[in-house]
Amino acid sequence: MKTRITSAIALVILTCSLADAAPRGDYFGQKPPGATPQVFAPGFISTEAFEFTGSFSPDGRTFLFTRRPTSRGSANRLRGTYRTGDKWSEPALPPFGRNIFESEALFSPDGNRVYFNSERPSPEGFDATPIWVVGFDGESWDEPRPVNWSLPRGFAMFATEADDGTLYTTCMGALKQAEPTDDGYGELTDVAPKYHFPWGAAHPFIAPDESYIIFDAQPDVMGETFIYVSFRTENDAWTKPQKLGPEVNANRSEFCATVSPDGKYLLFTRIVKDNGDIYWVDFSVVEQLRPPTE
Repeated sequence: MKTRITSAIALVILTCSLADAAPRGDYFGQKPPGATPQVFAPGFISTEAFEFTGSFSPDGRTFLFTRRPTSRGSANRLRGTYRTGDKWSEPALPPFGRNIFESEALFSPDGNRVYFNSERPSPEGFDATPIWVVGFDGESWDEPRPVNWSLPRGFAMFATEADDGTLYTTCMGALKQAEPTDDGYGELTDVAPKYHFPWGAAHPFIAPDESYIIFDAQPDVMGETFIYVSFRTENDAWTKPQKLGPEVNANRSEFCATVSPDGKYLLFTRIVKDNGDIYWVDFSVVEQLRPPTE
């Protein structure tokens, strides 16, 4: 009996210790990074598994990301962690997620929607894995539904939304956009001017006001990715894409960049020794590339 009681007490102590070890505060209690990227929430978000595409809700109390066991394979699963008081919950499958191939969950600027990739059975008229959207009121989730747009034959992924509702996404190795209509979205068109990268461009993160677009591309060798930014000019054109500096593009394996809702930090994934982790860095690494205003 004494042994059982002792074991029970030890279990309670261990459980309490694990609970106390949960991150607390803004950005999981981390010291903000400077101009040198740091691993994001090591041991909690970034682990020995492969993590990518991190997205905060505008209030900073929900964080969604994708995790799979290794760099190879396609066992992508969505993960979410939620802040109650000062404490963050252990990352787990979000309420709207399924234990199937799902990835790249991204909040809309107002936080009322999340777009994500899913292999759920496609509705009639969709030829490829569609992008889905789920409503969110800050506490509870709606039932996910496929994005209602005319998707050409091919694979689409990674959708971010601008303030006016325009969606930016990847389709067939190119950056695309679709404007909202009364019953969904219009035709997917190239983000103008069309970026020419021999091995394609992907994962466009659009600024809420559409003043810049951040994406990754393979300019020289298939499989070697770099993060770029292009800024919208006063005459509604896009500047020539600029590669972010070597502090970000350090490994030829950086991709899936997002920006924190407060605009202070750039988050992205970097592969080091076959393991992918989310990193974060001060947004000044992007701003320093913005052309001067006349």
